[in-house]
Amino acid sequence: MSRIGQQNDPTEGLMPGMLLLAHPSLRDPHFARAVILLTAYDPDQGAMGVVFNQPMQQPLGSILHPLAESTLGEVPLYRGGPVDPEQLVLSAWRWDLDRRAHFQLYFGITAERAQTLSSGHKPFHLRAFLGYAGWGEGQLEAEVEEGSWVCLPIQPGLETADGDQLWKSLVCTSDPRYRILCDEPEDPSLN
Repeated sequence: MSRIGQQNDPTEGLMPGMLLLAHPSLRDPHFARAVILLTAYDPDQGAMGVVFNQPMQQPLGSILHPLAESTLGEVPLYRGGPVDPEQLVLSAWRWDLDRRAHFQLYFGITAERAQTLSSGHKPFHLRAFLGYAGWGEGQLEAEVEEGSWVCLPIQPGLETADGDQLWKSLVCTSDPRYRILCDEPEDPSLN
């Protein structure tokens, strides 16, 4: 079965820094309407990433009180995924538009490194994630091939939207024919 927007080899180009967008028909409660930032990928080892668009509506300082008064106290906190949901993962990224939209990503960094990156000449965007998403050898490739994920290169502006709005914008950018699927209610009986 071929899905809208599916490429000939949908797993071609899987690499860290890529976005995985939940297909509109994916109903898994952990990943429905998720935007995942792929942070590690090796075809022989598996893959890892964080759900990038599920804000917890609280800053990092609200759960780590020693950081509340530091520059990291206001870093936004996100649900990173179902694996190890108590583990805190700090991430920093920035675009160097002078170098043709070059993307720099640091993942799993220390609080000290995050503070340094956020206060430099060209500061990085910071996010904190609780938990992550992980796939064993061949698992992500199988899910991409069956159409559960739409792969998209990362692009500037990710920090300007969140939640379903970010997911819908990116999915419809990948293929405008997805728009009708993105607008359907989560519970089809409410249609």
